[in-house]
Amino acid sequence: MYRKGSQGWIKHYDFVLFDLFALQFAYLIAYFIRNGAGNPYGIPLYRNMAVAIELADIAVLFFFETLKNVLKRGYYRELAVTVKHVVLVELIAVLYLFTIQAGQQFSRSVLYLTGVFYGIITYLVRMLWKTFLQKKMLAGGRSLLIVTTKDIASTVIRNIKEHNFEMFSIAGLVIIDEDMTGENICGIPVVAREKTAANYVCREWIDEVFVNVSPEYPY
Repeated sequence: MYRKGSQGWIKHYDFVLFDLFALQFAYLIAYFIRNGAGNPYGIPLYRNMAVAIELADIAVLFFFETLKNVLKRGYYRELAVTVKHVVLVELIAVLYLFTIQAGQQFSRSVLYLTGVFYGIITYLVRMLWKTFLQKKMLAGGRSLLIVTTKDIASTVIRNIKEHNFEMFSIAGLVIIDEDMTGENICGIPVVAREKTAANYVCREWIDEVFVNVSPEYPY
């Protein structure tokens, strides 16, 4: 089965939701530090700004693709992307205040503190969530059958395990250029050869099949 996964930031909707919540939480913390107890959403200017920064956050996520390859990024790369994202959101917020001519009425301390807390919170949330997802990837999910040739079988298995972002659980191997049924390659059992693969799929629970054969072998 060949299937193209979701593209863009939509497939990372969980990160988008966490990001939006982190931004509002940072906004509330900044407001409380500057003004003490109170409800910023009861003040029209601050309520409108709360909506504006959320829209700015979505715009940056979409147009600048700051969630692209989020699961593949390490600590330092994630930090760099997070700083870039926060700066862009802050710049859009400043532009918004300038456009509505409310720069004098809105507290600059709230704006700057929001950026600081937002950067810290969203970075920590992203790293923690990625750690959770990576552990889930190791546990596996949908059952995947790999169809390949003997010469590249090890490489294919390693690549899938290292980039298992779809959270597959490898059910077995089909080696099509040699009968290796019953043997193991990189800890994965060879469950069938070319002629017996269809029968195996019919009687076992297989969600998807991944085909990757050597260039020398005809599809």
